[in-house]
Amino acid sequence: MKKEEQLQNTINNINVLNDLLSEKLCLLDAKTMNIPYSDEVKKLFNTVIILSEKIDDEIQTVKGA
Repeated sequence: MKKEEQLQNTINNINVLNDLLSEKLCLLDAKTMNIPYSDEVKKLFNTVIILSEKIDDEIQTVKGA
């Protein structure tokens, strides 16, 4: 397998994982909507969202977009 193919496969896998992360975060958010959030839970949600956005940015950088 060529390096370009390996890189594309890695990017695709990261995209899938990132999409799953976002999906699970939305499901968790919906399930916990009626539960009062502690500051720790809010920080966790925000951290995961930021991580997901950074992953997207890095993927775009690697792709050269």
